[in-house]
Amino acid sequence: MIVDNFMPHGMCYLWQPGVLGLHVVSDALITLAYFCISFTLAYFVHKRKDLQFHWIFICFAVFIVACGGTHLLEVWVVWHPTYWLSGSVKAATALASVVTAIYLVKLVPQAMQLPSPSALRVSNAELQREIAERKRAESDIRRLNEQLEERVAERTRELEAANRVLQQTQLQAMQNERLGALGEMASGIAHDINNSLSPAALYSRLLLEQNEHLSPEARDYLADIQRSVQDVVHTVTRLRDFYRARETQSVAAPVQLNRVVKQVVDLTRARWHDVAHERGIVIHLEMSLEADLPQVLGVESEIRDALMNLILNAVDAMPEGGTLAIRSYTVEPGQVPARVRVEVCDTGIGMTEETRRKCLEPFFTTKGERGTGLGLAMVYGMVQRHRADIEIDSAPGKGATVSLIFPGAAATHAPADQHGAPSAPVPSLPILVVDDDPRILKSLRRILEADGHRVTVADGGQAGIDAFIAARRRGEPFALVILDLGMPYVDGRKAAASIKAASPVTPIVLVTGWGHGMRVESDLPAHVDRLLSKPPDMEQLRKAIVELTAARGNLKPEALGG
Repeated sequence: MIVDNFMPHGMCYLWQPGVLGLHVVSDALITLAYFCISFTLAYFVHKRKDLQFHWIFICFAVFIVACGGTHLLEVWVVWHPTYWLSGSVKAATALASVVTAIYLVKLVPQAMQLPSPSALRVSNAELQREIAERKRAESDIRRLNEQLEERVAERTRELEAANRVLQQTQLQAMQNERLGALGEMASGIAHDINNSLSPAALYSRLLLEQNEHLSPEARDYLADIQRSVQDVVHTVTRLRDFYRARETQSVAAPVQLNRVVKQVVDLTRARWHDVAHERGIVIHLEMSLEADLPQVLGVESEIRDALMNLILNAVDAMPEGGTLAIRSYTVEPGQVPARVRVEVCDTGIGMTEETRRKCLEPFFTTKGERGTGLGLAMVYGMVQRHRADIEIDSAPGKGATVSLIFPGAAATHAPADQHGAPSAPVPSLPILVVDDDPRILKSLRRILEADGHRVTVADGGQAGIDAFIAARRRGEPFALVILDLGMPYVDGRKAAASIKAASPVTPIVLVTGWGHGMRVESDLPAHVDRLLSKPPDMEQLRKAIVELTAARGNLKPEALGG
């Protein structure tokens, strides 16, 4: 127990427990108190950055920590005679105490200059007066601010009301601009597509009428071509007409919905079957069509397009595959007239309530850049035009069911095949056809010549005027002129005016890709006796030839019935 010839301090206490405990406990408590005081002073200085003479507090903290260290070693040397260590700590404590004393002596003159409590009270009173004056000034400013705010609020309400009106006007203008741009774009597309479809429509009709040896399968193919051409015409027409109020543009007829459903399933087979299989997914088709389903009165191509939109939307809603179900049935059997319901169901991702409410709005889409937002809007337009109803039942993750409910048509026989037999022959007439598209000139010439007419074609408006005048000079006037509207340099209007100037009694038929929209807008050009749309319907063209030439005496009125 003796180190370096020293003996533990406890031997001085003769190892008596009472004396040992007294000294050890006292030194330990003093050590703990000194350390707490030091750490408290250090914390106080750390938090009060604005404290004057903070360094003296730091000196006291170091001094007190050193004192606590000496008392801690007093406990240690009771059992361990490390007196050199104890003495070193006491020396450090002495150094800290001397430094603290020196700084404290130097601090006293500065501390004496600190204001007394009475001086502080006077300063506080002066400060209170300044604060009161400032509060009065602030109160006056606050009152003025409140008055100003009331005026600003009133003016703001007026501006907000004016801004709301302006925003509504801007939104309406933007919507009109968007719809107008869509209408102009669709009108141009309709014109180009109608021109391109004209040869296909005319040649398929010519084959059906002139070739009696066609097989039933070939006739079906040609009938499908005719139907597809008319579908395209109706589609681009509805797209163009979407931006304006629609007038009656198609003649409603009894429609067999089950037949239309089967056609649409065949037309969309590539999407729900072939493309799906290429992507490694399977879409099962389930069809439940009521036998002897009552017919509905409507435009078949519009209903077909609407069902096609619904089926394609259902396929898009099942990116991982699923079941596509199509059902048709009578809503209330025995009711007159009956109501017919067609449902298109999918087991896809479904719609939220917000999406379900907005899905019929124009330009609303959840497909991002892939969607136009017009599909369901066009379906809704078709529903309104047919005085039908649409119901949408959907929930997220539970698929969707879209139902179209049509009023049934009165009992009638199925419409006869429009392409089964050729029309009654029309007497041979000299006809001038003017167009800048060589394909249309060729197709119109062939089908009119097949009807027995003597056809002369002219490439462009000026060439048509020259051909007409030359024929009159030869004494071989044309019985009828067929003009295109949009031609370079000399359009159909100018050509019609020149022809009427030379021969006011010569009937003029204007056949144009814009004809459908011009009829709706009552924009029949001057000097034109009849307006037909492209691709031209041969029955309408033949009827126009008969009616217009009959007025001149080239045909007898009895021919109107044929």
